[in-house]
Order: sequence, then C-alpha cells, then structure tokens
Amino acid sequence: MKIEFKENVREDIKKSVNSAISLLDDIKVQGSNRFDDITICITSDDDFLCEIIFNQLIRISQKTIDIIRALSIAHLSFYDIYCKGVNPEGQNIELKDSKWDDSKTMLTWATDNLKQSTFTELPICKREIETSEFVDAFKYSLLFFVSHELFHSVNNGKFEQPIEEERQCDFDATLFLMNSFSDNDYLLKAKGVALGLMLLNVYGIHSDDFDGYKHPFTYNRIIDNLSLIFGPENDKIWGFVVALFALHLTERGIKQPTKKFENFYECIIGYKEILESSITKN
Repeated sequence: MKIEFKENVREDIKKSVNSAISLLDDIKVQGSNRFDDITICITSDDDFLCEIIFNQLIRISQKTIDIIRALSIAHLSFYDIYCKGVNPEGQNIELKDSKWDDSKTMLTWATDNLKQSTFTELPICKREIETSEFVDAFKYSLLFFVSHELFHSVNNGKFEQPIEEERQCDFDATLFLMNSFSDNDYLLKAKGVALGLMLLNVYGIHSDDFDGYKHPFTYNRIIDNLSLIFGPENDKIWGFVVALFALHLTERGIKQPTKKFENFYECIIGYKEILESSITKN
C-alpha cells in the first residue's frame, strides 16, 4: 500500500497513519501484499470521510482519524476506570471520577462531531490518558476501517445487493486483522475491531440512525463480526462491548436492560433488542 498525505494534514496524523499501516507488517497479516497497488490518501477535509474510489484509492479525512482516536482513547479510559468486574446486566453509569474528565471531554467532542457537519478542533487533553496500550488499540481500530475499504476492491461486483457486499467487507476486515501469524495483542486487536464498529453505534445511538439500508444495522455489525472470532462465553470482549453500550445509552437517557443475564453475550443481545425497539417507535 502507498500512503499519500494532502496539503495541511497535521504531522501527528501522518505519524499515526504510518505507524498503523506498519502494524500490518509487524503482526504479519496474511495476504496484505494483494493490496500493494492501492493508495491510501489522507485529506484535510472537515467531513467524516472513509471511502474507496475505483477500487484503487482509499480516501480518509483527518477529521475521521481524530474521531476514531478520540473515541478509542475515551472508551478505553472509561472501561479502565469504571468497568472492571461489572456484572452482565444493564448499567446506569454515573461518571463522577475526576480521572475521567479529559476522556469525557474527548468523548463529548467526538460524539458532537459525528452528529454534525461543522467541525470543531480536537481538544487538548493530558497525554497521560493516552497509554501505549490505548494508542495501539486506536491503531487497530483505524486499521479496521482501512481494511474494510481494502476489501471493497476484492468484493466489488460479487453481490447483487450492496448491503451484502458491506457485510462481507466487515467479515473480511475482521478476519484479516485477527488471523495474522502473530498472536501478540490478540485481545487488543479484538478491542480495536470492537472500537471501530462501536463508533458506528455511537453515531446511531446519538442520532437515531442505525442504517440498515446501505449497510447492515450497526448493532448487528458489531455482534456479527465479533461472533466470528469469539463465542458467547468470552466475557472479556463481550463485557467490553456491553460497557460501551451502557455508557452511551446512559448518556442518551435510553432505558437499560432490567434483568440480570447469564453472560455478557446475552446482555448485549438485550441491548440490541432495546435499540431495535427504539427504531420501531421512531
């Protein structure tokens, strides 16, 4: 893959993108050389932009990368502070710990900029919240979006319905990152995929738009893709996803599941049913 940076792209964005793409070699992702002729172009646009053109050029905006980073860091910080040892049940989260202040600022900024077309500048927060583990998870999240677009070059024209192509690109991107020769950071890679798919649900929860037209419903995308890798018994990844849904449903004032579930997978299905019900009511 070739990387091209348009004028006015910030240096920190260049560094993040170069570092993320180099991870494909570091973790020995199988078959990445099939995409050697594709160019990834980073633009300075103030739109949420991540698309492939003519199966040859992937365009991602600086704003998109900022939002992926802000949500990744904020979500991981939230989970680290509040969610170790939670039970598989609906959670009303009260965010009162002062250690959460910077992450909450990033979360609010990213959520607001996902919902609106006008772009505001990413707030400056304390660097201590961006641990090396959090930054690596952000890179895997960014790689999920890149990989999804890469697989459009493979799947274009194979399906009668565009939504089926989108679903296949999700699956291919997930397997592409998870089935690398290196098993280092396996859970971290899974969290990166989950963070990427959670971004789509953040938009859905805060805008009442879960798609279902051009793409599969956003809550199905996260459940179906993680189910490819993890069975329902893996509480480490499903507990992480439940915590993020609990956070955003609390923020939006949406009713939480009221029962206690046997495991976190059943709990996330409970959240899905609530979101499906909210679509029916709207």
